[in-house]
Amino acid sequence: AMGVIGRAPGAAGPSGPEQGLLPACRVSAPGEPIDVGAQASPHRQPLNDLAWHAHNEQIRQIIGKEGGVAILVSLLKSQDPVVQRLAAAGIGWLADDAANRDLIRREGGVSGLARLLSSEDGRVQAQAAAALSWLSHEEPIRKTLEEEGCIPLLVSLLRSSQSGTQSGAAVTLTLLADCQRRCDLITAEGAVPALVR
Repeated sequence: AMGVIGRAPGAAGPSGPEQGLLPACRVSAPGEPIDVGAQASPHRQPLNDLAWHAHNEQIRQIIGKEGGVAILVSLLKSQDPVVQRLAAAGIGWLADDAANRDLIRREGGVSGLARLLSSEDGRVQAQAAAALSWLSHEEPIRKTLEEEGCIPLLVSLLRSSQSGTQSGAAVTLTLLADCQRRCDLITAEGAVPALVR
């Protein structure tokens, strides 16, 4: 599902200049927990519970201040694809808060999510791409994605059979295309025909 976050710089709001509507992508919605499966894991249920509460701005801020970002970023390295998916979803929800976006970047979350774009599990790819679509509103994060070589990976995900993966990749590429250098890289990787299809 597509969503919006913030406002574009310079757009007028009810109380003066604000930020205009910017696109973002969600694979799961608040109150819509991810299927954690029958296999027992100490991390699955707590992460799943986060999806129930992540729509609350105050809770997102508390999670960020209390060290939750570092925990979620560390869980991106789990060998369990369900834990990876839940951690990526949690990071995506926390990224709705600007302070959390900076924390996620500093804790290595952008690199962790970038690695998950190459996962063999399409659902993990979808959650990682969706989370990156929320993080890519910040230039330091866009720069990190470019340096980590994510543009070819994101373009390849446009050809995924999963619509959630396609949406996350398309939104993230849209946000990366904010300068001519990255536009040229995205075009050279064949994004335009993939987007047209």
